[in-house]
Amino acid sequence: MPTSYAQKVDTVKSRIFEALAQNTEPSAAALAILEAAAPTSVDPSNANAITKPPSGTEAGILSNAVIDTVLDLAQHAEKQGKLVMDYHYGNDSTSSSLAILVDAVICLANQSSPAVDLNLPSTCLEIAVEAATNAGCDGILSYLDSRLAEFKRPGLMQKSHHTLLRTCTLLLKRLSKSQDASLCGRVLLFLAKFLPLTERSGVNLTGAFHVDNLTPVENVPEGAVDAEGKPVDVAFYTTFWGLQRWFANPPAALAPGQWAEVSRGVRAVLDRFSSEKVTVAENALLGGNFGNGATSVKYLSSARLLPLQLRDAAFRRHFLLQALVLMSWVEYPLLKDWAEKGAKGRVLEDLQEVRKKVFIALEATPEKGSEFVTAIRGVLSGELAWATWKQANCPPEPLQVAALAPPAGAATAKLGPPHKRPRPSPDAHYGVHVGTEELYRLWNLTEDNLSTLGADDRGGFKTLRQLMEPVIEEMNEEAEAGAGIGEQDDALKASKNSTYSWKTLRLVARDSLPAFAAAVRAGGDLAVAARALYPDEVPAAPAVPDPVEEEEAKEEVADATEEPGAEEPEEKEVGEGKDEEMKEEGDGGGVTAGDEELVEEEKKEEEEEGALASGDDRQISEERQQQQDPSASNQGLTAEGQEEDEEGERQSGGSPSDRDDDDSIMQPL
Repeated sequence: MPTSYAQKVDTVKSRIFEALAQNTEPSAAALAILEAAAPTSVDPSNANAITKPPSGTEAGILSNAVIDTVLDLAQHAEKQGKLVMDYHYGNDSTSSSLAILVDAVICLANQSSPAVDLNLPSTCLEIAVEAATNAGCDGILSYLDSRLAEFKRPGLMQKSHHTLLRTCTLLLKRLSKSQDASLCGRVLLFLAKFLPLTERSGVNLTGAFHVDNLTPVENVPEGAVDAEGKPVDVAFYTTFWGLQRWFANPPAALAPGQWAEVSRGVRAVLDRFSSEKVTVAENALLGGNFGNGATSVKYLSSARLLPLQLRDAAFRRHFLLQALVLMSWVEYPLLKDWAEKGAKGRVLEDLQEVRKKVFIALEATPEKGSEFVTAIRGVLSGELAWATWKQANCPPEPLQVAALAPPAGAATAKLGPPHKRPRPSPDAHYGVHVGTEELYRLWNLTEDNLSTLGADDRGGFKTLRQLMEPVIEEMNEEAEAGAGIGEQDDALKASKNSTYSWKTLRLVARDSLPAFAAAVRAGGDLAVAARALYPDEVPAAPAVPDPVEEEEAKEEVADATEEPGAEEPEEKEVGEGKDEEMKEEGDGGGVTAGDEELVEEEKKEEEEEGALASGDDRQISEERQQQQDPSASNQGLTAEGQEEDEEGERQSGGSPSDRDDDDSIMQPL
């Protein structure tokens, strides 16, 4: 009954979910799934043994339950906002439930007597791809890459071949060639690894071209300007992008009168390339979405962008490669309907001339133009051989390279004893043979040669401290010796060596810019940098006297020694005259106590004048203090002398101090 069949399917599906929640090992999950659908197929005494394959009905129930489980897993992942390969059923599960389920089905299919249909694993993946988003298909493709060896087994390969090919083809149709270029490339790589080389489904036997790949050309209005503000060359713009019509459909170039137009267009573009400066760094907004790891496969055809595109090296290479592919097909149209319509006569001569110019332009395009041209010549030669093999209806034998002929005289040559290989050195143990014995020893010092990078005796770059050590030692030795090394030995100093200084100052600049600037101002002297970096380890710089201060000190000394010497004779004459007058007065009569006081005061005034001339202000102040305290000098005066002194003051009409002031004023300096 249909109802009982559906109930059995639901029962098996619930048991599958229980197995996915409890088991993370594919083998254990496989036995649990098989036991739910066909209990008699598992030995009760030995849970790991499959006694017989399930019947047809049981196998159908098992297949339907597995397919329904895949759909439910995709729906549960979508509800939780997860990718289908990231969904884990059950709280304790950490592995992808879909991966565990497909692995369990593969285990059942790899039995000596398969318990499920061999096409069931690929069917599960096909359903998962249909139910998953484009982002979820990335995880499914990663799973396929990891299980490639399983799917290439003879049994699975024969049954799942068409299913996986159909799955990948539908996925390629669903993906965007510009937005999902990376994922499209991964799908094609998987097919190339999965399918054999002689697989006819992937070789385009008919040689059909993608004529729907149209390139739009704008109708440029009059007075339009490009991105650089210059008028648009409408004729060249139409010619350049119009060539894409023949690049997308090479058979159209063999139509009568069409090759002449193609040749004129290619020549015009080559002339424009030779007049424009090419650059590698400039992308010129060449179109497409460059984010999220996607790479555009279609350039924008805006008239405003064309001047920028012509200067881009990658853009030039794309155009030149298109031209070479077109000319290769026109020369050898390896199709049954076009085999006799290839380029001949003048068309062939013109084609070969244009192709030479294209190769010259391609070689002049940076970077590594000559190497790129060599690689392209090899690719075109291999494409010709591949097309020839397809034209022969893809024989089962793969492409073969003819064996090299033996050299002349090899058959009659006398052979000596067999060549003995040199014995490796004792420290070579890992079997990497690179030629000479020394290279063999070096390459086999360690297992992977990476551990030698951290060896202590490897050398490497010196630190700033290591480079400054000789400079510090020289400075300390020079300070201890006193006189130093000597000017004649400056070339031997590390601090004076220009090459050593240049290498060291590079590290000084990284560590301390002030020290670097000071050393540069001193002509690259490393001693200056050492004093700034290590002030506690090197002697201080010797004090350098200021020439301006030295000159000022010399002038002051000269002024102080010249002025007093010029007045000494005059002062001496004045003193001698006074002494003589005093002597004459003493001869005429007796000397009183008042006269002695006057003589002493006159001598003090003379001494003050001498001190004033020499600038000794301190001596003047001390002498004036003695004058203000006359008690010491008047102790020996008699009463008679005092009365005579007072009488002389009254006659003169002033005090002794006033007279002293008058005498000091009238006294010549």
